[in-house]
Amino acid sequence: MRNNVYRAITGRRYDLDALTPEESAFLREIMDLYRRRPDWAQFTREWIAHGRATLWKGTRVAVGAPVYRICQDLAARLGIAEGRVSPPDYRERIADLIEARFRSRYDFCKKTGIDEGHLSRVLGSKKHLAPETLFKVLEALNVEIELVERDEVYELAARTLEAETLVERLSQTQRRLDRLLNLKARADNMPAAKRRQLLEVGGLFPDEELDALKAKVEAGDTFDAVLARAIQDVLDEKAQLAHAVESEAMSARQLAAS
Repeated sequence: MRNNVYRAITGRRYDLDALTPEESAFLREIMDLYRRRPDWAQFTREWIAHGRATLWKGTRVAVGAPVYRICQDLAARLGIAEGRVSPPDYRERIADLIEARFRSRYDFCKKTGIDEGHLSRVLGSKKHLAPETLFKVLEALNVEIELVERDEVYELAARTLEAETLVERLSQTQRRLDRLLNLKARADNMPAAKRRQLLEVGGLFPDEELDALKAKVEAGDTFDAVLARAIQDVLDEKAQLAHAVESEAMSARQLAAS
């Protein structure tokens, strides 16, 4: 199943199902424009003009709305791919993740033991994190550093809202399985009474996957039982998709031979 979420280059996720019908229609049109890969300046002019004409219609532009931020992110990706816009600094990504996953920077600093004043200077781009502190931050946020080619920044967004092939669905299912097995490996090294804590901080999972596991545990099921069922469900889904991929490939071979 496709997770209907847009992930910005800073790591922040936007729930596409939460958009209004008008916003969804607008975003599909903007994604069509984006996939034609216009230059950064042209794309920026066109999405803003289209938004004023179809969404805001003379009212105040909702600069903090998810659809606005998604369009800003798409424009940034084009600019990065052209070499005309600097990629987000790692500190911007950390700030976004802290805001999304902790109630406040104070709570984050309390969990990590990092001085709040020092963190403010870092996130204000006045300081950098020392390597050992950076690793502590990544651990608290449950994320890892990933290096990507500049062109990949564009391609990752270009796939948003596209129809999935069976092979893509199989690949996504394998990634879900890998995440669950990773979670199980971590849990196996913890006392049973503390395993539920692994569900309290995001990063390993997309938010919607994590929320589904937490809801079942909060409903009264044990952590181990919920995880075991989730792994089995994904294994079953993977087997069905693998069979469908093989059938599709066989049909293609027969068509090519006829």
